[in-house]
Parts: sequence; structure tokens; C-alpha cells
Amino acid sequence: FWQGDQTSLESQAKAANTGLSGNGKTDMMEERLRQAPEYVRRFKEVFGTDLPLLEDAWRAIAAFQRTLNDANTPFDRYMRGDKTALDEQQVRGLALFQGKAQCIRCHNGPLLSDEKFYNLGVPLQASFLEDPLQQITHRFQYYSKGVKEELYRKGKIDLGLYFNTGRNEDIGKIRVQPLRYTVYTPPYMHNGVFDTFEEVVDFYNDGGGEDQTFRYFGIANKTKVLKKLELTDEEKEDLVAFMDALSGDEITMDTPTLPDTVARVYQGETYVGLPIPVVSDDLAARAAAAEAGGVKWTLVEGPPGVTVDAETGRVAWPNVQAPPGGPDVAIKIRSETASGATEEQTLRITVSREPVNTVYKTGPPRTARR
Repeated sequence: FWQGDQTSLESQAKAANTGLSGNGKTDMMEERLRQAPEYVRRFKEVFGTDLPLLEDAWRAIAAFQRTLNDANTPFDRYMRGDKTALDEQQVRGLALFQGKAQCIRCHNGPLLSDEKFYNLGVPLQASFLEDPLQQITHRFQYYSKGVKEELYRKGKIDLGLYFNTGRNEDIGKIRVQPLRYTVYTPPYMHNGVFDTFEEVVDFYNDGGGEDQTFRYFGIANKTKVLKKLELTDEEKEDLVAFMDALSGDEITMDTPTLPDTVARVYQGETYVGLPIPVVSDDLAARAAAAEAGGVKWTLVEGPPGVTVDAETGRVAWPNVQAPPGGPDVAIKIRSETASGATEEQTLRITVSREPVNTVYKTGPPRTARR
């Protein structure tokens, strides 16, 4: 993340679930994985557990993310000796990147980032002071991370590295962004204030912006690395052309087919399931449907004893019993709107005769040293 609070893809995945934008409940997410037989099989094959564990899901996500890279950009081919990979303008841009524009001072290494933190004087996002939701989110970020009241009351900027260190001198310092494949990831800077490479180059050509940390907190910590560059219009165009060469073909993938989710119920228990709600994006249509009685639900097929509530689609199956053909059961229900439109959904259930126990392997107990 921009403020450096996560040091691996695994921890980043976990933080995204429980952080500001994530609201997943660990036990519920883990249970949903366990309700998909395909996930149960694959997690056991990869991680050796009888049932999926959410910590292993973060590892799986991180492993996938590490495949989303490509070292065959025009820049990479040029550096490997293919001097035709960059055109003349891009070659001039590379020279500027390494020289007059001084980009390489911070944008270096395999990712074209030194992974350090700087206050550049990035201006506020224009919508920040106008959008109540952004204000609420910003204030909650301050509050949830234990920011001092004096900073909370004055704060209008992202505190950056301060969120992790608590040192005033780190207020407003943001991690240097890697430059690979950024042609596909506008807007730019930590708050998305710039929409194009041209705007970014203009910002650095001016030596950065006003020190927001000094403006709001009286702490002058804008980096001394930034200086006015005095680039000509042609040089700025050359630099932008080179930045384009840091991205290759867009990395795409086919939308995966997700495994069926199956509820697991023990024999003799009562199963209760709810359908996916039928929702229209047309507000007028939704209002008309509600006035006409909303959606009606009926049972299409299912084992003996299954009922469906006509108003809510709530499916109930008391005293669940495994069918003769095996443990897997499908309950099909149908929704019908006031206009006569119908849609069918299938709820899949696996009936277990005995509870499934998960055995967690741990190392030998440790003896505390006195």
C-alpha cells in the first residue's frame, strides 16, 4: 500500500479484507470456501488441509498475483540488446529519464521504484473537499489508526508513512510508485489527482507542488530531491513516449468459471436457504413490482419435505435425509415478477451423515525460558 503498512502480497490480501474498504467476516468467508467441493479438493491438494483455511486463501491470491507480470516490454527488450525495441523518440526519453529529468534517482531497480517514501507536494484531489463520502472515509482512516486529535482536527491530506511510524516527520510521505505497466492504470499519484502522463511530467518539471504537510501542520518535510527541471515541450513529449515503453501488451485473462457453491448439512438437521434476490436496475420497474406484490416464488423440484415461502423465496427442509442416489441434492425454485418474467435458481446441498472434523497439525509445545 501507499503508506507501506503491508510488506507482502499475502498480508496485503488479508488487509484488503479487514481494512477500510473490506468488510468480509473471516468465519463466513471460510465457510463459503468449504461449501464448494471443488475448492475443498483443490485446497487439500495444494495445502494439505481437510477443509479450506482462509489464511491459505490469501496465499493462493498472492500466488496468482505474482503471475501478472511481463518482462517483455519494449524497454526490457531494449535493455536485453534489441536496439530496435525503442524508437528514436523513446531513446531520447530514456536519456532524459536517466539524466536531465532525474527520474532514475527514485525510479530505479527492477520495479523502477526505490521503495522509499517522500513528500512530493502532491496537490489535493479536487473532489476531496466536495464529496462527503470521501470526507467520511478520510476521517475514519484517521480515527481507526489512532491519529492524535490535533492532527485529526487539522488533517486534509493522507498522512502516508506516519500511519505506521507515528513520527511527525513522516507525515505526507508516500511510497514511490513502480512504473511498470502504468499506461493501463490511470489516474496517477496516491490520490489519483493526475489523469495522464503529461500531467505527471508537468508536475515534476515544476519541481513538485506546495508542501501540504507544512501548509496544514507546519512541518516542512517536502523532499529536497525535487528541483525545477526546465524541460522543453519536445523533451516532455520524449519522456512521455519513453514511459509508454515501460508497458507491454495488456495482460488479460478469460473470466474464470467459478465452482458451484454447495451448502453442507448434516443428516437430521433443518436446512434453510435463501435465493439470490431478483433486483432490477430500473427504479420505476422496482416500484411498480413492489406495488403489484413484488416477486412470487414457487418450488420447481426438490426432495420430499422441502417448502418455499412465496413472498421471500426462503427454502426450508426439516429433518434432512440423504437421498438414495448419493449425498448431493439440488433444489430448484422459480421466481415470477408482476409482469410475468420468470427465472429459475438451483440451490445445491451436500448431506453429511457425520460431522467433518478438521485436524490441525502443530509443532511440539515450546518451553518458556526463564
